[in-house]
Amino acid sequence: MNGIFARSCCIAGAALLLGACTASAHISSNVTQDANRAPRRMFVASHLLDLSKGPNFGPLFAKGFDARLAESLRICGTEVILKETTGIDLETERLAPKIQAFKPDTMMVVSATHATVDGKGEPMNATFDVDLFESSANWSAAKPAKQPPLRAVWRSSVSFAPGRTFQPMDDGKVVADTVIERLQEDGFFPDCQPAPTEPAERADNAGQ
Repeated sequence: MNGIFARSCCIAGAALLLGACTASAHISSNVTQDANRAPRRMFVASHLLDLSKGPNFGPLFAKGFDARLAESLRICGTEVILKETTGIDLETERLAPKIQAFKPDTMMVVSATHATVDGKGEPMNATFDVDLFESSANWSAAKPAKQPPLRAVWRSSVSFAPGRTFQPMDDGKVVADTVIERLQEDGFFPDCQPAPTEPAERADNAGQ
């Protein structure tokens, strides 16, 4: 009995230790009923390196997120152009002609709304907004006399905390996987196989 109890304690301790070592991502979202759930051309404006928002998790985190997100969208049959910006006005101005030339049916905007680092500059936690927009011209409902050129059809908020050791490329992929999984749960890409995932702890705030 003592041996069994000891082994049980070791297993429980290992599980707790593993949980503390893995990254965690919690996501909440809402979607409009008439959203285009099978977008074919998506322009992604990623602001993960936007210095005007305060601290960020660095270029490797952004690279991991951007690469996994674009890969997963392409697996699901969507042509993607993704541009990472740092918040410089000139960069933002240059996006407009690229968007017009690409003619996307959907736009995704990714931004870090909050990031905390410790005294050594190591990431502690962050919150990211990931939103989808469509052209108001695609809206079949009665249109008001004046309407914005884009309307939000899907909004999400991702709360993220790295594991005991920050792995920027892998942690970026964890956040991207969490976004793709929630999109599929919300009815997007219904004919697509789930995106590959990294081992990580995830929890969905389904009630939010």
